[in-house]
Amino acid sequence: MSIRFTVPPNTGVYLVRRPLTDTELDTVRQALHADIADPRDLVDTVVAAVFTALLAGTGDTYADLCCDAAFERGLYAVPISQWTGICLVVTGRVAGWGASTIAVEMDFAALMPSAYDDPTVATPHSPSPIARTPSNSRSPPVPPPP
Repeated sequence: MSIRFTVPPNTGVYLVRRPLTDTELDTVRQALHADIADPRDLVDTVVAAVFTALLAGTGDTYADLCCDAAFERGLYAVPISQWTGICLVVTGRVAGWGASTIAVEMDFAALMPSAYDDPTVATPHSPSPIARTPSNSRSPPVPPPP
């Protein structure tokens, strides 16, 4: 899969620009802490959860748009505090696999929506999941949240 970086529009106009709700963040947390055996699958699962939340009520679905060459991820945005919180958990999980975090982080950044500054939105708290070990999971241990 080729990754195409998108640039937020210069006009500051977005199709969807809003914070994720508590319910939507709970869904993203479930994706972040899911029993996934591969770092790339984790990235895909988390990005799908974020865009599914942002696209709710628009008439579009992430499944329909994700592979469309015309899909401009930069036209969608969440607050930088939420974007950063999600990114930190993904980075921590990927590091547990020993995978090249730079490559996975670059893919993650390219696939995520844009971010905007909103000082009224706090960084989401991600509760610490049960530590996973080889005896109870295919995934590496999950580091504590930021």
